[in-house]
Amino acid sequence: MLATAQASAEVTIASIAPWSTYRPYAALGSLRGTELKLEAVNAAGGLLGQKLRNIQIDDGCNAEQAEAAVKLAIAGRPVLAMGGACSPAAIDIAKSLAAAGILQIVPNAPSQKMTEGGIATILRMTARGDSEGAFAASFIARRWPERRIAVADDGEANWHESVEALAAGLAQRKIPTVLAARFDPNKPSYAELVRELRDKRIELLYLSGLPPDMGVIVREIGAAGLPMQIVTNRNGKVDAFRQTAGAAAEGIFVSERRDWLDTALADPVLAAEKRSGGDINVFVGGAYAAMTVWAEGVQAAGSFDAAAVAAAVKSRRFSTILGDIAFDAKGDLTPESQQWIWYRWHEGKMEPVP
Repeated sequence: MLATAQASAEVTIASIAPWSTYRPYAALGSLRGTELKLEAVNAAGGLLGQKLRNIQIDDGCNAEQAEAAVKLAIAGRPVLAMGGACSPAAIDIAKSLAAAGILQIVPNAPSQKMTEGGIATILRMTARGDSEGAFAASFIARRWPERRIAVADDGEANWHESVEALAAGLAQRKIPTVLAARFDPNKPSYAELVRELRDKRIELLYLSGLPPDMGVIVREIGAAGLPMQIVTNRNGKVDAFRQTAGAAAEGIFVSERRDWLDTALADPVLAAEKRSGGDINVFVGGAYAAMTVWAEGVQAAGSFDAAAVAAAVKSRRFSTILGDIAFDAKGDLTPESQQWIWYRWHEGKMEPVP
């Protein structure tokens, strides 16, 4: 959809994501979460007396298309950009949006580099990868310090950062990593990786990547009969992982934020969406919560100005469907807002680990 000049008494939000080309389950979930909150705000009379509208801009999750996407977004003069963190050009997108005076919120899983560039008008609704890795290192060190440990990821910043932090956390505790492996995404088989795990006699694997890829790896480890404990990043909680891994998911530990679904379904908008057959998943929830934070920030600032809204957001706490959250000066969630806990797959269901 092309951006057009905003009408009187109407403000624009630009949703930037790989709508047609990459990871549709993530992109479409984020779109639905954004629009559910937008519709609720408009039904209540709008924000600061103005109605909101959403435009979709496809960044293709590649640098060349992303460059065109951010120019298109800026031309639409939005007051908020949701997303824009998929492509290798994500940092450049963030800088361009900031230079244009546009607040940016990233609902789900961008590289932590997004908030390391000194941009005051960017907010991230998901926990940093290094925080996730440090959490996993502490867990593994407590439970399995004597095992032969391997780490594997697909090299993408979103997932590699947790592996780096995990390895660093283990090294600080004098726990060696026997193997650090890299796998390519979207492969039908990872037999070579499985052979390497067998040859190195790996007893514990920390796996970080996209849900379907991790599912294939876990399924093939199970088929090979390798007796190892597997621990995954947050993507191990996604249905696509369980569906791909099948019975081999049994006993796998996954780090994620505390369960928020009951809180989400107490929200009348999300409850109605669920009753109508909508899926209230992490992408819907992240975008819905992001819009909640932004709308309250706008009201607190009394303005749509990016700097004023960002300052207002960073100065207060928010009660959202994801729990109570706050942001630090970089725009990251504060440590207590990340709410990491452990889950385990058991008999096809995800259960919290005490």
